[in-house]
Amino acid sequence: MVGLRPARYLFQLRKSCLYCGATLPATKKEHIFNSCWGGSFSTNKLICGKCNEYFSQTIDSELTTYTKFVMNSWGIKGERHKQIPEIVTDGEYNIRAYAKPKLKTENCSVKASSDGSLEFNFSCSSKEEVYKWLNSDKPETDLGRTLTAEERQWIKQRIQEAKLEKINVEPQPLFINLNLSKQYRSVAHTLLKCLGLYDPDLVRGDMTRKVREFIRYEQGNWEEFAVTVNQLIPSVKDRLSQKLGVNYNSVEIYWCCSLEKIIGVLTLLGRIQRAVILAENCKVPNAILAVVEDTYLTRQIPKSFFLELEQQIADIPLIEILFSPPKIEFFRKEISHIASVSLPFEGLNAFLAESIYKIGEQTQELTLKSLQEYEKLFLDFVSNLEKLFGISVEPKVVSSQLAVNGFSDLVQYHIGKNFKEHPEVQDTLLTACTKTWEELTNQLQMKIEREIPE
Repeated sequence: MVGLRPARYLFQLRKSCLYCGATLPATKKEHIFNSCWGGSFSTNKLICGKCNEYFSQTIDSELTTYTKFVMNSWGIKGERHKQIPEIVTDGEYNIRAYAKPKLKTENCSVKASSDGSLEFNFSCSSKEEVYKWLNSDKPETDLGRTLTAEERQWIKQRIQEAKLEKINVEPQPLFINLNLSKQYRSVAHTLLKCLGLYDPDLVRGDMTRKVREFIRYEQGNWEEFAVTVNQLIPSVKDRLSQKLGVNYNSVEIYWCCSLEKIIGVLTLLGRIQRAVILAENCKVPNAILAVVEDTYLTRQIPKSFFLELEQQIADIPLIEILFSPPKIEFFRKEISHIASVSLPFEGLNAFLAESIYKIGEQTQELTLKSLQEYEKLFLDFVSNLEKLFGISVEPKVVSSQLAVNGFSDLVQYHIGKNFKEHPEVQDTLLTACTKTWEELTNQLQMKIEREIPE
């Protein structure tokens, strides 16, 4: 077997569009992984401007049906987007970043009573929303005049004194239109772009003509190309999930000797996976091309590796087809799981990670108070999981895990130490938090999968 080696980039040699043959370079660049999935690298040496515009208008955003949930829960922005995607529902609430519900109708009003005093009422998702209202021109519109300094201060005090009312928000109804033809055209388009970086002649050749015509000219049915697969050797997705979590997109192209097919597997944000047959009836030696781009908006050329097998063991299966095509129930169940289970669960995970980071940014030295703040974050995390899924974890279990993973040593030996002077203290703290987080997440994930109905 020949081991993994970097794949050569050939796209700089491309002089004509992969689809229509128009002259390159194009005036505009095409993302390899779409920006609405967190992709940032683009090139004008694969797709002409006319084809690029066509894809932008028809299929490029189609898979946001799924990716918006992952980006929302983990707080990921696309390159061209200023805000984290908000999930619009048909219910009373929309879902803002980190899977937090937000009232669709924020109600703030102020009016003058008969004795000249002010009557102020508000019902909002957060105090931040009330302050936004106060700093706008809406109070003056309500009153028909400008607020005095004393009145503005009185309203601020009312906001500060207000107590948040915690309520359990029921799952919000969603209307989702699944256009599977457009989705699989978008998947296949991304696979061909990655393949075109390394072997443009194959993409423009007769073997992939049928899938190109499906992508660009809507010829054929998505069911001819869509498959559900089982990757029989450790996949890029398995390795990257441990390192990057949801912060990557990847493509794996399999040249399958035993199946006489070329099959591409697209993984978006470490969560959504789709597979497409790119070519059939082709006698090819076994090989795998892997292309990976992180979602940190680096704009760097995606990393890539190529794996090929020696001829004498070329019949070893690399991938098997489980379903062809996937049933509609697969997509419905996937959306239901992402929206009702993964979204809130991963949102709480992401919010916990962000909160841990913020405390670390604000703390110069280790104190008992800061350790108590970290512990409270974990207790709030499991408490929120109980509210969402009815799955409880005893507070003493959380405290015990933190203690075993390093908090006991921190309390006993390191209180009062400055992080800059003693970097090993901060390392111990972060290791304790990370290990406890992973243990809790794994425990809760298993409980959720057992107890949430299909």
